[in-house]
Amino acid sequence: MLKKIFKHKLVMIIAFMFTIVASFVVRADGPAGFTEVTTFDQLNTAIAAGENVKLGADITLTDYLKTYQNITLDLNGHTLNTGAYMFVVFSDVTLKDTSGNESGKITGTGTSYRVQLGSKTTEAILTVESGTIEAPAQYGVNIQPKGTLIMNGGTIRAKIGAVIDYGNFVMNGAMWFLKLHTRLFTLTDIKTIPAPI
Repeated sequence: MLKKIFKHKLVMIIAFMFTIVASFVVRADGPAGFTEVTTFDQLNTAIAAGENVKLGADITLTDYLKTYQNITLDLNGHTLNTGAYMFVVFSDVTLKDTSGNESGKITGTGTSYRVQLGSKTTEAILTVESGTIEAPAQYGVNIQPKGTLIMNGGTIRAKIGAVIDYGNFVMNGAMWFLKLHTRLFTLTDIKTIPAPI
């Protein structure tokens, strides 16, 4: 009888330990909850599937990159080069760079915007936690009427205009809130400043 009880308890303990171990399993392709990508096709497929993505290498777009699912994009110290295309957000996206030196960036040589948020009819939110969006040729971020840009961290840098705003721009840190209705927000370098403690 004691042996049966001991055996039963042992089986329960082993099953419990397997449950704990399983909850801490890290996916082979990246950290828990993220898919690590190294090519445009992998990135496009993962984003289309609504997966959080982490760049494992520098990636250059060969077409427009569009999001319709809510995701997090971790630049991970790498460069997402939009080239002549754009990163178009039609969902709720968080942008961050978890590399130690925050060297990750979205850039490109095209004469249009690097990032577009929403449209006249489609809502979109981009929350920047860290990382850089830069446009050495022209404009950084285009906020369409149904788009919202929230900057909790990071930098936006552009040759002409960092942000073109037809929607909403919220800049946290230093207690700044901007809701701009002008055609062009002409600062060429926007960087969040931590709020005073």
